[in-house]
Amino acid sequence: MAVADDVYVYGPSNFSILLGIGDGTFTPAPTSTVQLGSGPLSVAFGDLNGEGNADLVAANFYDGIVTVLLGNGDRSFQPAVNSLITVGQFPYAVALGDLNQDGKLDVAALNENSISGNPVSVSVLLGNCDSTFIRAQGSPIAVGRSPPPPAVAIGEFNADNVPDLAVVNSDSDSVSILLGTGTGVFTPAVAGPLSVGNFPGSIALGDFAGGRNSRHGRSSP
Repeated sequence: MAVADDVYVYGPSNFSILLGIGDGTFTPAPTSTVQLGSGPLSVAFGDLNGEGNADLVAANFYDGIVTVLLGNGDRSFQPAVNSLITVGQFPYAVALGDLNQDGKLDVAALNENSISGNPVSVSVLLGNCDSTFIRAQGSPIAVGRSPPPPAVAIGEFNADNVPDLAVVNSDSDSVSILLGTGTGVFTPAVAGPLSVGNFPGSIALGDFAGGRNSRHGRSSP
């Protein structure tokens, strides 16, 4: 378990690692507190460099950056080379998935922007499997309105075996669906944003009708 500390503090913040004992209890890992950027609101884990260890990506709200920390295999982490990646203004959430189907984990970062009515955007960063990333063509992608965009999820929504994105737009009471091309490029679904209830705050994906869509089901935060 990883927990971001002091998430609304302007200045460097930390996250703590709690190790599961196997009986529902947890204990702090040795060297369990790791410094991130300013206002880390969302974290995600995955093997970003192919070494078999869990690495960390964090969205730092006030810095407008994503932090990449590489796992050492002993529950400790170290900053990756070029570990601070600039995304959009006020990144709020982050999710990991293979967005261009090359077998390497990529990053989707959801950016709030600062003024109500401005477009929320999604930054797509394509991984090179060495903990470095390049910005996908057309990124960042405008979606709903701010504030705030609380969540982004990676799934499959049109049965083409290509990852897609779902973004919760709290201010416009909707969910935006961005369809993937398998290259890291995304386009809004023709049907447009899906209307939901007032001020949606999170999202989860699952197969509720016995079909094969939404098989990825990763969400954040």
